[in-house]
Amino acid sequence: AQINTLQVFEELSNQNVCILPIDNNQIKLIHKPMSKKELYDIANNSVIQYIELLTSYTNRFSQHGTFDKRDLHNALKTKGIALISHIYLSDIKSENGLNKDSLTKHIHHSWHYSPFIPIEEKQIVKTAFIFDGNLNDLHAVDYNDVFSIFNNQPIDLFEGIYEEGEEGVITTLLTGLSWC
Repeated sequence: AQINTLQVFEELSNQNVCILPIDNNQIKLIHKPMSKKELYDIANNSVIQYIELLTSYTNRFSQHGTFDKRDLHNALKTKGIALISHIYLSDIKSENGLNKDSLTKHIHHSWHYSPFIPIEEKQIVKTAFIFDGNLNDLHAVDYNDVFSIFNNQPIDLFEGIYEEGEEGVITTLLTGLSWC
């Protein structure tokens, strides 16, 4: 299975496409499914939820910065590995309070514990950063800190700022990541 995966990744890396690889081991680690059917059901539902959440913002309007279908398309046409993640600001607030360090730590954690493969931290090309919550919480967002784990800052940052989420949600899409 591992050799198969490596061969598929090698073939895909020669294509000019964006790949969102799902990692069943991540699903096992996060959800601890009891059977293969449950594993696949959780994986499929999780990935669909991540994609639906991300794409739902392309139909919303904001006075502060809108993430539209063109932004999504531009991010997804980037060659390499991609990842979608999200965090809830209410969880961070109840844990230790919301500040730049705690937010950055939780965003990094979300990148390593999503249904997608753990990312290589070498490079990033494009990203979408969607904030949906109380605008007073934007003080904790520092893009230099958020993307500090990479050897570079994103070439393109597509930003959406919304005020609809009661809990507060940050959704990120990273593209152009290094092949693992």
